[in-house]
Amino acid sequence: MRQFGFLALLSVLCLVLVGCGQSRRDQVELARMKSILLQSRAYATDHGNDYPGSLAELHPKYINEVSTLYSPPQLESETERQPYYYRLGLRVGTKVDEPMVISPHVIKGRVNVGYVGGFTRQLSFEETQQIISAGDMNWVQTAPPYVEPGVRVEPKPVKAPSPPSGSVPIPPIPTNDPAETSSEPVASGQ
Repeated sequence: MRQFGFLALLSVLCLVLVGCGQSRRDQVELARMKSILLQSRAYATDHGNDYPGSLAELHPKYINEVSTLYSPPQLESETERQPYYYRLGLRVGTKVDEPMVISPHVIKGRVNVGYVGGFTRQLSFEETQQIISAGDMNWVQTAPPYVEPGVRVEPKPVKAPSPPSGSVPIPPIPTNDPAETSSEPVASGQ
């Protein structure tokens, strides 16, 4: 009986420490994405119901740490930081199930996606490519230069690019997933 209590306690501790199956990296990424979603809504409230023209517009007034605008590294050895894919042209009133932010990383064949309604989901790489390739959505991958958390840098004025007419072709999400063995390039829809 005493052994059962110890195993139950151990399993609860494992769930808490592991985050119910999510890696620490995924927990950080989901927190960053939700912060971007929430602060984009605050930006829209202050700017005539228009969401930001790029993630750079959120810094420093809405998001203090530039690192929040970048996906956490996929591997410990990774030094290059990649900003999230961000959808242009959204306004308050857009359906809550419309995607707004997409992670640049594929982990175990899945990609984190943030929606206008403030929630996130993990989609397959193929589903994410379909979203990015859709002709009625404009996606950009821009953010202020990366700065390590805790380092304060005075921001320079940034002029956000205006959304061009038609769709903006962006490169496909890199398939540098360590869990995958294939490195075949994925064609982006036009």
